[in-house]
Amino acid sequence: ARCASSVRHVDVAIVGGGVSGLSAAWVATDLGRSVALLEARGHLGGRVRASACAPCGDLGAAWVWEEDHNLKRLATQLGSSLHAQFGIMTGTPGQRYRFTGGASSFVARLSEGLPQTCVSLGSPVSGLRRSEQGVELLMQDGGVVTARAAVLALPPQLAVALEHQPVLPEGLADAMRLQPTFYATAAKASLAF
Repeated sequence: ARCASSVRHVDVAIVGGGVSGLSAAWVATDLGRSVALLEARGHLGGRVRASACAPCGDLGAAWVWEEDHNLKRLATQLGSSLHAQFGIMTGTPGQRYRFTGGASSFVARLSEGLPQTCVSLGSPVSGLRRSEQGVELLMQDGGVVTARAAVLALPPQLAVALEHQPVLPEGLADAMRLQPTFYATAAKASLAF
């Protein structure tokens, strides 16, 4: 695990090491900003998981949609290629694509491009205090990371569950609690013969 425990003040603190958090960290470091990416779990990628049976088989998040222009541009910059997924599903944004080699290959390329010291695994955030000077992220272990800005790159239901100081406006908090996570209830399986 890469640990940024020595980093206590950064330009941008990012909570969540899924594709959104990794992408935000990649863009911020590319712009010359110091970053602390804080991931509660022991691995990066969020809902992106590769199958142990077939490493390029995606068990978690896998699709890139036609209108995901920024994600497709970043994939191209990193040398990740996409291939069209057969068919268009009813009720979805249209044509979908998959990463050649699986979505976990894209996660690996994103994380390899980050400075070693900016990623902290096993670092759950319990709350945040916002002020005109920036934000303090309160770590579950009692530590504090200060930043000029913070990005909450996690599902809205998890973000709203953090302790917020000042408290989030009631309408925003309610909307976050009710916002479904795309395909959160879906399950995949992989069989090897």
